[in-house]
Amino acid sequence: MALLFRGESRRKIFRHHLFWIKIAEIVLPLLMFPFCVVYEDQGSLHTKDKIYWFNITVKYPFKYYENITAIYTEEETPLKFSFDGAINICAQLFVAVSVLSMMVALVMVVFSIIVHKADSMARPVMYSELFSAIIVSFLLVMSTSLWLYNVFTLRKEVEGELNRFASYAKSNCVDGQEDCNPIKKFPDYTTLFLSVGFGFVTFLVWLVNTVLVYRDILQPVQEDTNGNNALIWAQELPDTHNRNPEPAQSS
Repeated sequence: MALLFRGESRRKIFRHHLFWIKIAEIVLPLLMFPFCVVYEDQGSLHTKDKIYWFNITVKYPFKYYENITAIYTEEETPLKFSFDGAINICAQLFVAVSVLSMMVALVMVVFSIIVHKADSMARPVMYSELFSAIIVSFLLVMSTSLWLYNVFTLRKEVEGELNRFASYAKSNCVDGQEDCNPIKKFPDYTTLFLSVGFGFVTFLVWLVNTVLVYRDILQPVQEDTNGNNALIWAQELPDTHNRNPEPAQSS
């Protein structure tokens, strides 16, 4: 953190907003990807007479290869259904970027603590942090936006498949036979939308961090115009303004 190079004590850093921004960058990804990885629900459709039934298991990484699908009679073949391949790719990208953002935040915090108050390392570390913050912010907003789009796609595909099978089951019902009317249950996608929400919050935190680091990089340049040392910044310097001049020794 650039804050460490201002000469502030570690105790003061714990009370500074920049420190808590770094904590948020580490903690929020722990809320992002678990909501996506541990998600599992099932969409189902069945008739009361159990002649028609259909299950779709929705879980990470959203590869529907185990076709637990419609079974009509022994002579008929089960339906074929699989998720769009882009859903799996975007889900894995979302998880990978969330883990990457957490690791980058941890590395920058540890490295900044190691070189605490090392003036010669101040600007290289700040430029490194700015570069990493820009890259991570871009990856977060891109992966989260793609994942949000594919969550809607996932819901549309599952509901469309259930409705398609429901129409087939109803078309084979005999008039007045209520037992063959299909009963549908759709998956609950709240957990996946929570992961998207935490993804956008994490992006905003990284964006704020990027702005603050950029401001800190510009700050020494502004101070240089007044003749101050850019690498000292807020270090406590001895106060020489109020000292009384020493009397000149008489020859």
